[in-house]
Amino acid sequence: MTRGHIGILVLLSFVLVLQPACRTADSVPLRSSPAVTTPEPTEGITGDDRRSAREAWFLRQRLQPFDSIDGDVRAEALEAIRRMDPLRDAAIAVDADGEMPAWESIGPAPTESYYPDRWQQTSGRIRAVAISPADPELVLIGSSTGGIWRSSDGGETFVPVSDDQSDLSVASIVFAPSRPETVYAAMGAEFLGMGVLRSDDGGATWRRIDESGLPAMGHAQRIAVAPANPELVLLAQSWRLHDEGDLEVSGIYQSIDGGRTWEPRLSGFATDVVFDPVDSSIAWAALQNSFVENRSATLHRSDDGGTSWELAFTGPFEPTSSVTFRIAISPARPRKITLFSTGFRAGYTNFVSEDHGQTWEERPQSDVRGRALLFEASPEDPDVLYLGQFVDLFRSTDGGSTWTNLTLNRSPEGWDSRTHPDQFSIAFIPESNGEFLLGNDGGLYRSSEGGTKFTHLNDGLSLTQIYGIAAHPHRRGVLFIGTQDNGFQVRRPEDGSWKELGTGDYGRPWIDPLRGDRVCINYIFTVIYCFTDYGAKLERLIGGDPAFDFEEEGAFPRVAFLAPLRGNPIDRTLYFGTWRLWVTTDVGETWTAPAGELDLTYGGEDVLTAIAPAESNRDVVYTGSSEGRVMRSVDRGVSWQDVSEGIPRRWITSLTVHPGDPDLVWVTLSGFRASHVFASDDGGTSWRDLQSNLPDIPANTLWADPRHDGMRLLLGTDLGVFRTVDGGESWAPFNRGIPPVIVNDFVLGPDGKLYAATYGRGVYAVRLESEPRRRPVTR
Repeated sequence: MTRGHIGILVLLSFVLVLQPACRTADSVPLRSSPAVTTPEPTEGITGDDRRSAREAWFLRQRLQPFDSIDGDVRAEALEAIRRMDPLRDAAIAVDADGEMPAWESIGPAPTESYYPDRWQQTSGRIRAVAISPADPELVLIGSSTGGIWRSSDGGETFVPVSDDQSDLSVASIVFAPSRPETVYAAMGAEFLGMGVLRSDDGGATWRRIDESGLPAMGHAQRIAVAPANPELVLLAQSWRLHDEGDLEVSGIYQSIDGGRTWEPRLSGFATDVVFDPVDSSIAWAALQNSFVENRSATLHRSDDGGTSWELAFTGPFEPTSSVTFRIAISPARPRKITLFSTGFRAGYTNFVSEDHGQTWEERPQSDVRGRALLFEASPEDPDVLYLGQFVDLFRSTDGGSTWTNLTLNRSPEGWDSRTHPDQFSIAFIPESNGEFLLGNDGGLYRSSEGGTKFTHLNDGLSLTQIYGIAAHPHRRGVLFIGTQDNGFQVRRPEDGSWKELGTGDYGRPWIDPLRGDRVCINYIFTVIYCFTDYGAKLERLIGGDPAFDFEEEGAFPRVAFLAPLRGNPIDRTLYFGTWRLWVTTDVGETWTAPAGELDLTYGGEDVLTAIAPAESNRDVVYTGSSEGRVMRSVDRGVSWQDVSEGIPRRWITSLTVHPGDPDLVWVTLSGFRASHVFASDDGGTSWRDLQSNLPDIPANTLWADPRHDGMRLLLGTDLGVFRTVDGGESWAPFNRGIPPVIVNDFVLGPDGKLYAATYGRGVYAVRLESEPRRRPVTR
């Protein structure tokens, strides 16, 4: 595959956004009373497709309008932030002690799940779990976007240990078997990773070590360490950023000096890599495609520690099948190699070799369906296999001929779930009679009773990936959040605990200003739910394809994975964006498109991504699109003016209108190689670039302090928060107490606290001073 082909694959994945929108989630759907109609699946997308659509939506924001991302951009941006003085030249207001106010984490840590008797307490997506071979009490976990956490008591308590790094997206963690104090972490799970981190004190501290040879940004699958040589490391990377800026397939990389330098050893879309458990010279690697040989999936063997590779096996698949192999080898019988294959038009099959890959037996599957996210063999018995998928964990005791569903989120016998869906990682507990730790979208769980019972280990873990947040205008401390696969949640003010109110992926909540106990929130694509009793009761579905004229046979809705849903706090007018603006004044009983068929985007794949009604003038509303188009209406959406001139062609992440001035508006943009925040004081007729001294990093949200006439602003970015007290002439980092995490949303509560919703570390709160105090400038 040549440079740019991955960009094409990303675009193909992005087309999934156009599929019919009455879809099912890969989590268990909302329960509803008989009077409530919930969306029924049409030819909607599967859990795998839904994940692909979400990932494409997440990545496309940062790619737009390119098929590439600049190389070391996150590390360079973080270094620029560290060089900035947060209190420099009075650029920021300080507290009474002359210090910058500090953010405080308020959870969820953890959340009471929607099914507390089954999913128990949850935290967030865990992609990697590792247990020290020298100390079973030492556990490391890696979050999709929340960094590395460490436990020294078997998972009862955890502390974050990688918050000083620019990259918090962890794909894989491995202890060196022969020197367990050495640990490696491959970065790049949900976000493009910045390489490899290493620890030499059992995971207590970390540093980036890849000095040369490894792509600056890539999507890692697995990292492996030779059993007898802690300095010999292999990395499977599916795709990467090329030196010239394009995205392309990557492959297998080898380091012989503990990760300091790397050499590419096998090119292709790598999906797995493992060392032989007892022989450091033997390694196995799986590629999804081998375009040079015109084969779909291939297994390769190395007999020199990963320096050179030979083709060991290719399955009986058509080259267009896009098959993925996962590899399982048990130290109890290293000569036995088991592959699990999944793929489009290829079925689900085990391939087993009992003679170190010389011959293979095919074992087609009938008990399992879906892509393998984890595939491991028991350390004690090579015939005991574990397969993690969307949404369940399966176990085989006969080498993969038959499978038993251990988690039962989907089962022919009916739903009897034992843990949260979407199984990503497993680590076997030494001398525990086959028990293990399981990482999934709900966090970390420990198995017992032969793997048929699970107990959560999520106390203290704050890993929730939040898309949007709302604060109740009258009830202090009551917050609502929409999250990635951890549902729609509420914070209870009496004790600060969190409760999941509905499962799946949700965007920003809207609180009905005329009925304070009603909250509405968008589920994926066009689906919108309303809840009453402060979220405790599902009231009704107010969205779905038919509501937005997507019911025609063969029609493909042009709508974002999480489409914008916004309200005006002075009435109950509610706005929803597809490629046009929809309005309801009766909380979804009826929806109208005031401008008819007028497309508010640039057409093609462009969709609306931001809506901002003016609080001080109900006639004024703004929209923004994924390709950078800004529109303004002064007659409640009937007619529109294009006010995009001066705005880069980037994904618009937010529009903010000053509460007292409908012409004062700010826009934030994702992507790279352009400015990320602009302001207009004439309704978009002209724009001022507020990039100033900000690093080149995607911006996701902006909050304007209503008490300071647009001079005091907070900006949420992919690397935390920035603040200005001079309207954007200069910015300073505002990250005391908060890690370099994606910040997606802000809200000011009636308690005077500002809340920040992060994508990977939950909610943070800060109390801003009523009036800015200036730090004395010394020269």
